[in-house]
Amino acid sequence: MKTGELIANAYQLFEAASDDDHRWQLLNGQLSMFGVTSILFGMCCSVKEREIVGLTKSLIIRSNHPEEYFETFGADTLLDNDITAQALFDFQDNVIWSDENVWSNASPQERKQAEIECDLGLRVGVSISVHEIAGPAAGFGLNMANIRGEDFPQFFSENQAGIKGICYSYFEVCGKQRGKGVVTLTPRELDCIAFLAAGFGPDAIADKMGISYKTLEKHLANSRLKLGARTREQAIARAMSLNLISL
Repeated sequence: MKTGELIANAYQLFEAASDDDHRWQLLNGQLSMFGVTSILFGMCCSVKEREIVGLTKSLIIRSNHPEEYFETFGADTLLDNDITAQALFDFQDNVIWSDENVWSNASPQERKQAEIECDLGLRVGVSISVHEIAGPAAGFGLNMANIRGEDFPQFFSENQAGIKGICYSYFEVCGKQRGKGVVTLTPRELDCIAFLAAGFGPDAIADKMGISYKTLEKHLANSRLKLGARTREQAIARAMSLNLISL
């Protein structure tokens, strides 16, 4: 299945879920196809609140990480010394947990927490951010315990579009964007996003629309700007959440 189709199908599943618990189960099922064994989802709706009370207390958190993780670090402080979580809410797109660049300026407390997390089985994985312009921010911590650490960077590079697209779709369907303002795309821009969602690649879309690749890229760039999306995958999820496109 192509990435656009994968994202669109995930969005439809999340939207059709009977309740939040069902939607959470579906998220776990969708991401398990990429080797995800547990997830932490946190949403921060106020930067000011984060500044006042700290990262963990400012978040709405849902997770199926091991119970020992919460028992060890405490429900009110578990992310306060988590350098990857801090990086997400400082607007970094994604953080591979084993990336040495992340740890170059880590504090002793942050390194200690990371060591304990490794002992708890949270050794291999990635943290992914989702941000809205002037709106809430969210982060996903995806544990992939069954993938070898040395193989993970390449694995994520090859699969990140699908993984991130599923995360974006879950966030959108949770209702944080729906009803906020009106986004108007031109017919050409709508066609470009709709074709992406249907699984067509850029070359095929340009051919179907009778336009050059350069013109297609211009339409897609304009669409992302209007939707407040940083990637094509996020643009698909956001356009569907606003009922601008459907399958």
